[in-house]
Amino acid sequence: MEYPSEQLAPLRASDGIKGDMKAMRRTLTEDGYLYLPGFFDREAVLRARSVILEYMDRHQALTPGTPVLEGVMPPGGKGVSMMGRREITHHQDVISIFESPELFGFFEKLFGGPALTYDYKWLRAVGIEQFTGCHYDVVYMGRGSRNVHTAWIPFGDIPVEQGTLAMCRGSHSLESFARLRETYGAMDVDRDHVEGWFSEDPAEIGTKYGGTWETSDFRAGDLMVFGLYLMHASTTNTTNRFRLSCDIRFQPAGEPVDERWIGDKPRGHFAWTETPVKPIAEARKEWGV
Repeated sequence: MEYPSEQLAPLRASDGIKGDMKAMRRTLTEDGYLYLPGFFDREAVLRARSVILEYMDRHQALTPGTPVLEGVMPPGGKGVSMMGRREITHHQDVISIFESPELFGFFEKLFGGPALTYDYKWLRAVGIEQFTGCHYDVVYMGRGSRNVHTAWIPFGDIPVEQGTLAMCRGSHSLESFARLRETYGAMDVDRDHVEGWFSEDPAEIGTKYGGTWETSDFRAGDLMVFGLYLMHASTTNTTNRFRLSCDIRFQPAGEPVDERWIGDKPRGHFAWTETPVKPIAEARKEWGV
């Protein structure tokens, strides 16, 4: 897809309604997401970025002899896994972003009551030619509240060519996605042992089901918020620099919690790949989608 184009349009920013929670809830209901540029203190996010890159450098994940803060990917694409690794996700300068009073306060106002966040943090360094396929989050974390929301945080200034989050606006509620929500959206990867991505082709989603794919260049301090049933993906990282970002999950504190993602040592996915995983193409054929 070309950006910007009819196939991949710019995100609709909601910073103009910051502080108006009624308007934000309406936008979240209509579009399926909230794009909030400049939500966090930029310098605080950049400090966390430095901590993350220094961690990667200590694990030989960056190109020797290049500036650490540029996050240059080495030949061969060696990376380092950081998802759920408390030594980096709960570093003081990093967790101060993930569990900031501002972020908790935002979700408490959104939910109209106390908020809970998963202890597991999905911190990623996405390398060259890597991307995330089209999916619903519910297939990975749907055992508790259906009011789980993702807070996606970019650590650095990320242009589209470096692999930005892309949202299919309307896919959470359009009638044309109803059958997909009832089948694929009812799946649990640990229970069903099926591939988690619904498709690697965003154009297929738009052509077959509708919705509007949108993305934007992001800056350190920006925030994206969306629910369990919004189809989303990422653009491909075509640069030689890692894209750093993290998914944080919040939900109303009084609702059931998916036990896989909470506690000092969250269990995480425990059965997904213990047996051969069914290809999504086979599952889609069975579902008729």
